[in-house]
Amino acid sequence: MGGTRLAPGAAGLHLVGGLPLLRPDEQVFTAMLDGWRNQQLARNLAFSTIEVREKTVRAFVHHADAFPWAWSPQMLDEWMGDLRAVRGLKRSTLRNYQGSVRSFCSFITDPAYGWATTCQEQFGTHPVQVVHEWNSAVHVEKAEADAGKRAFTHDELQAFFDYADDQVDKVRGRGRKGWLPAFRDAVLFKTAYAFGLRRNETRMLDTVDFGRNPEGPEFGDYGVLYVRHGKAVEVVIYRRPSHSSPGGLMLVQRVLMPDSPLESWTVLGDEGGIVEPIERYLAYLADIERSPNTVKAYAHDLKDWFVFLDRRGLDWREVRLEDLGEFVAWLRLPPAGRDSSVTLLPRRIITAG
Repeated sequence: MGGTRLAPGAAGLHLVGGLPLLRPDEQVFTAMLDGWRNQQLARNLAFSTIEVREKTVRAFVHHADAFPWAWSPQMLDEWMGDLRAVRGLKRSTLRNYQGSVRSFCSFITDPAYGWATTCQEQFGTHPVQVVHEWNSAVHVEKAEADAGKRAFTHDELQAFFDYADDQVDKVRGRGRKGWLPAFRDAVLFKTAYAFGLRRNETRMLDTVDFGRNPEGPEFGDYGVLYVRHGKAVEVVIYRRPSHSSPGGLMLVQRVLMPDSPLESWTVLGDEGGIVEPIERYLAYLADIERSPNTVKAYAHDLKDWFVFLDRRGLDWREVRLEDLGEFVAWLRLPPAGRDSSVTLLPRRIITAG
């Protein structure tokens, strides 16, 4: 195959070279958005995310009354000032708007896509990045909610659940048909709080997503919840956690690396943090190109080992041969019996005569 393959979103894929344009401003801008959409689709971004970003860019064009090749940082500052001072938008919303414009400008100024050259030929100027560190908000906290908002106390949460249950009884007591949706809502509220789910994760749940948890056999078939429609997060691109019921110490988590089809596995602690000693060894296995199934098997085995050490109060760097023997005996126990201590009886020696 000959020729140079253009990247998804390149100007050469959306505009015919040498062909005069009837409305160059509108046509080039529309082609830019189409190219940006294809580039984001190639990155596996959600359709909803792409649509929100495109609306943001169109809103900036409308406010600035200028197309991207005529933008300047001052225009962005004026727009942000208007959104915050006049419309009263939240800081997190402004930061998301800035992120969308920054991403769009990075796309159209990247030489790999050729939009700067196209604008220079059509309009005698080229686009520049207008969102910089010195004129954009910095995301320093995971939670950006207003200080006045807080989580429910236990009593308030219980009152909320009781109210949801009371609505079911009231509707059913009146002989109306709406009691079943009310019951569904009450169950969903409790499930979302029990497993710490986001809104879309809760909305897309199915009964087949529940499973057994070897660390919590008392919960039966509902000890773990597999989230198939999770939010993409840093490093773990496809978030498929197994949310354990109380009592689970560690979880084996599937990981997809950014911009790569390869998968790997890691082990998360009881607060969702990566277990560093295990992670280093699993990263080594990935570096020497062990198969994902091999890495997964090692992850499960090492998870069991560190759970055992945690329940014995042992440091993994100071284990003895006797500890390994107890670990082997501990693995032979059923999951429900692994909380109790294991005592190894001395080997019986039979001598002749």
